[in-house]
Amino acid sequence: PHPGETILCEGYIVVPGSKGANQAVAAARAGSATLHVASCGDDGFAPLALSTMKEAGVDLTHVATVSRPTAVALITVDAKAENAIVVASGANRATNIAQLEASTFGAGDTLVLQREIPDEATFAAVALAKQRGARVILNVAPAGPVPAETLAALDVLIVNEHEALVVAKAVGLGAAEPEEAARQSTQRCGCG
Repeated sequence: PHPGETILCEGYIVVPGSKGANQAVAAARAGSATLHVASCGDDGFAPLALSTMKEAGVDLTHVATVSRPTAVALITVDAKAENAIVVASGANRATNIAQLEASTFGAGDTLVLQREIPDEATFAAVALAKQRGARVILNVAPAGPVPAETLAALDVLIVNEHEALVVAKAVGLGAAEPEEAARQSTQRCGCG
């Protein structure tokens, strides 16, 4: 819909997920011992949000229950299969580095992150993972700037076209095209 416009659709579905939860489920289903660090509300959406991870065998020991509502995303898909996503972050904004510090990950492990929790927690998690000798993958979604020192600590950087331009601009790279921005950002961080 355009601003101020109401449109009708045929229906909707409600499914568990988030970029982080989906990555955890994929890792667990692929046979990896997987730990998920996050926050959920004490509400009706929390059991749904955690259900697929539980079924996949993801360790949810470090998922906190907080007074904020569990995060939800409204994803609209038009007739051309173009999507638009609005995320109500809710409990995700309460996730902090102490939750990850309490876990026993380290050398030989891979920390997979995205920008669904506060940036300060995400960037602190990258630093902690490097201190402990873990490999670090950052998916810069939703798009936002990544400090140069965090970028330099990554093993893998995942961006789409829009995210590539945002990351490159934030660290002073002058690329105007997404592919060039991704290439320059990859060179800057020395990652793949």
